[in-house]
Amino acid sequence: MPDKNYFLLIKKDGFSAKGMLLDAETCAKKILDVKFWPLWPRTRNKHNLNAGDEVLVYLAGTCVIYAKARIKQIDTWNRQYKKDYPLMLLDGEPNKVLVLEKIEILKEPVKVKEKLNKLSFIPKNTKKWGVTMMGGVRQLQHPDYVILS
Repeated sequence: MPDKNYFLLIKKDGFSAKGMLLDAETCAKKILDVKFWPLWPRTRNKHNLNAGDEVLVYLAGTCVIYAKARIKQIDTWNRQYKKDYPLMLLDGEPNKVLVLEKIEILKEPVKVKEKLNKLSFIPKNTKKWGVTMMGGVRQLQHPDYVILS
C-alpha cells in the first residue's frame, strides 16, 4: 500500500436542509456527525483521495482547522447519502462520498493565519493567501499537515 496522503477539506457557510443559514463550523459539525463528506464532480483533488488518507477540516471565514479524520472508504453518492445529508445541496448532486473514521473535533482549533509563514503552499505575498484555500479539497505535504494539526 502506498504512503498515505494528506488533505484539507474546506467548508464554508451553508444552509440547513430546511433552508436556514448556518456558519461554516455548524455545517462542518453536521457533516462530521453523519461521518461522510460529499465530493462534487468538479471538486479539486478528488481523484487523489484514497482510503487511509488523513484529512483536516478547514473553516472558511474563521480561518481555522476545526477537526481531523481519516478516510475509511470512498463511495458513490446514492439515495441513502442524499437522505442522510444534513445540509441543502446548492451545487447540484455530489458524485462521490468520503466515508470518515477517527473523527476528532480539535479542542483548540488551529489558527491558520498564525502559521502562514511556515506553510509551503502559501505564496510569499501573504495578502492573497486565501485563494490557496479554494476548490473544496487541497492536498498537503506531510510537513504542512503536521503544522496544521
